[in-house]
Amino acid sequence: MRFIVKGLLTLGVVGSLLSCGSSTSGTSSKRPDRDRAAGNRAESLESFSESDVYCAVPGKECPNNVAKLTMRWKEEGEYRIGFCSGTLVGPDLIITNRHCIPPGFQRNGADCKDAIVALFPKTKTGEREKLDCLNVVQVFPDEADQPDMAVIKVERTKFRRDPLTLVKNSLSHGDQLTAYTMDPGSGVYGSIRKKTCKVSQDDIYYFNQDSFAGNMVISGDNCNVIGGNSGSSIRNENGEIVGLIHSRLDTSTLRQIFTSISIKTEFLDYAGVMVNMGCMASIYQAAPKTCEIYQQTKEGLKNYLDQKVIDNGVIGIDESTISFKVKSDLGVEMKQSETTVSFYSFLDKVRRDLTKLYFGEQKHLVNSIEDFEN
Repeated sequence: MRFIVKGLLTLGVVGSLLSCGSSTSGTSSKRPDRDRAAGNRAESLESFSESDVYCAVPGKECPNNVAKLTMRWKEEGEYRIGFCSGTLVGPDLIITNRHCIPPGFQRNGADCKDAIVALFPKTKTGEREKLDCLNVVQVFPDEADQPDMAVIKVERTKFRRDPLTLVKNSLSHGDQLTAYTMDPGSGVYGSIRKKTCKVSQDDIYYFNQDSFAGNMVISGDNCNVIGGNSGSSIRNENGEIVGLIHSRLDTSTLRQIFTSISIKTEFLDYAGVMVNMGCMASIYQAAPKTCEIYQQTKEGLKNYLDQKVIDNGVIGIDESTISFKVKSDLGVEMKQSETTVSFYSFLDKVRRDLTKLYFGEQKHLVNSIEDFEN
């Protein structure tokens, strides 16, 4: 679940970052979304078979290539059920997150029948359909320089379904993207919902990035990432896949954390983190070691704040008079303050406080990870 900061924000911030079922341990403790106990074998099979999905908005069409993934597995003598999203990228291939593959099946070639099922809602091109998973084609290594991504092979559809293509290194800061997510409902039901998000390559969370970055923040007032959205494809204006939803940011808690060290914020939009296609060779091969994997460092934070001084036109000004604010999209605004009101956090103090927040002994942005399943 990391493809970014090894040991840093894999989506946590005393609750400000909630992973879509993953943990930061780098072990098999990662789970599909909404992971829960499912009773004995017969009860788990019943839940597995009753899982269903539909288009969220009556009368509105949803894509014929987006599926609800339901996972079933046994662990420590207990059967469990979880949910994620997936998208067709071939006649019988679905792409999703690695952490959506149940424990015990996260290996290439694993037989996933009776462990994963893909459910497609009724659309104009076909009826509701349930396709069994046949095998795991590719699971990217659970390593810091690899994307949280997997590909599974399912039964061939009986209806028209249009696989999507993937494109790499095509993102720019501020691009508007579309995601079709599977939002879980009550019990084993779910719905396919359209969401719009804006990608960030310049924010207080990951600092400055380019199109090679492994993970990027996405945000917007209609970018509400929730449990079950893991693995949802994120599309550009041409309908091509540029990334996958990976985790969510609990921006209300993030705002509280910044406020606790007197950093002023606007009302923060919904936000999440996407796995970027980046410079990966293909969905069938581990990402090359030449890919730029972002590592959060003290020097990186310093360089980011120094660049923001230039970008905001306050270079050469006494930093004790420069007010600092986190904007709704987690971007940064600086300006020379005309007031000494203590509510403002000034840049010289922000530098110290953010360093402690990100890299101090407490490591609030590291040790506060919660999973959607909780």
